[in-house]
Amino acid sequence: MNLQSRLANDVPMTAILPFWVDVVILTASWQLGLSSWQRFRRDYFLFLEVIPQFAFFSTAFNNSPVFSMGISYQPKAPGPVAKRGLFVGIEHYPSPSIQDLEFCGDDALRQCLAFGLDPETCLLTDQQATRVKILQRLMILVEEVQPEELLIFSITGHGVIAFQDYFFTPYEADAGNVLGTCISSSLILKVIASVAHRGAKVLLILDTCHAGAIGFDLSRYKGGVSCLFSCSPMELSAEAYVKTRTGTGHFNSRGGNGLFTHFLARGLEEKPPGFDPDITTLRGLYQYVYQEVAATSKGMQHPQLIGTLEGSLCLI
Repeated sequence: MNLQSRLANDVPMTAILPFWVDVVILTASWQLGLSSWQRFRRDYFLFLEVIPQFAFFSTAFNNSPVFSMGISYQPKAPGPVAKRGLFVGIEHYPSPSIQDLEFCGDDALRQCLAFGLDPETCLLTDQQATRVKILQRLMILVEEVQPEELLIFSITGHGVIAFQDYFFTPYEADAGNVLGTCISSSLILKVIASVAHRGAKVLLILDTCHAGAIGFDLSRYKGGVSCLFSCSPMELSAEAYVKTRTGTGHFNSRGGNGLFTHFLARGLEEKPPGFDPDITTLRGLYQYVYQEVAATSKGMQHPQLIGTLEGSLCLI
């Protein structure tokens, strides 16, 4: 079985690594000069020193998880991490150029409650979720968060790709003035990266269309920073999910939550039987959400998790 076949069939990274290393070393030793080869050896072994910090890394490859890496010797967190959060949900936009959504406010509220946080201090919806208020509340969190605490920043609503960046659309967003009225994901990442440098942990959750298009470069964000996306760059995030009397799921516009948020919250709230008992860890929760969202959407939506937070991080 070649490397691509192994990846497509979700073979554990530990099974692929020796083969991959052999290929890289043989190719590099043949093509590179001595000085370049020495630099390669330095960078390669530095990479090996960084790997144990990654308890879980996943992205999309042919609509399948590429890397599924569990570092067996990494200790499990002793208990739930202390958390602070901001959950933003926007479904009604005054601009005629932006289509209204459904249930984004409910999604933000359900996520907030599922993580055990207080909506009175952690929730912004619709008219409350202006560009200025979102950034003000985020800056307060950034200043207040303590080392070893987890800062959760979640946005549910519209997202747009423009100017080689990904933008979140606050309540007053104008499609004709993206730079002046929307929030750049590059700005958000720089702000939350400053938290990680101080020893805190950060989890960015996006339930927006094309969420995976955010340019998250692991090498630029030191410390514990991870992004959990509702879908890959080329996919839409299903807007409504309703549970029927038979217990099966389907899409319509009669009520409920977004597909991603439904399973994210369900994993935290119910700890569904038949799934990993460690579902409330970051790794366990992501595996559950990915499996359920991909299956329920019939392969149309694939959540992504990328970053440097430990997979064993206990969320609740």
